[in-house]
Amino acid sequence: MPERAKNIEALHMTYQYWNPQNPSQKGIEKTLMVSLPSFEVQVTNSTQFSAQFQRTTARLVDDAGNTYPALLKQDIIDLMNQKLDGVESRGWRFDRSTALSSAKALRMFDKNYESLPGITEKRILSFELNTMDASQYQKLLASTKYFKIILFNVPVKFDQAGNIAKASKFEYVFDVVRK
Repeated sequence: MPERAKNIEALHMTYQYWNPQNPSQKGIEKTLMVSLPSFEVQVTNSTQFSAQFQRTTARLVDDAGNTYPALLKQDIIDLMNQKLDGVESRGWRFDRSTALSSAKALRMFDKNYESLPGITEKRILSFELNTMDASQYQKLLASTKYFKIILFNVPVKFDQAGNIAKASKFEYVFDVVRK
């Protein structure tokens, strides 16, 4: 995903900004909204019940044993608001609602996600590494051998009333490949 992130429009917030004191000073900013690494996950709900993920916990673990919690969409919206506050504090202006519409439209795999019966969807899973800069991310990768994603309490089976009858744990290991 990180190599593709710069080309995935859905992961970016694009907005125009201008200087009120000098209207000819204006530009367009394209900002990555999610921390790296981020993963595109596909969820298939082959049951007859909606699957809710409020009790599901996702963690990213590196080879040194450091763990990072998954980001919620609201975390990303809050982070973007902070970034936009910084732009405004430097005297620039922009249409905040247009700028934040991309963050609000993110299709996240988080505790607020609900998978409907018979549907397959792609979602974004991002973790709280606070690394949105490609050079910082490359430094992190230089000292990392692998990342492991662990998903706990994923609903996989339901009783006839639609209650969770079985939840499972999934682990995915991603080796860091150096060129």
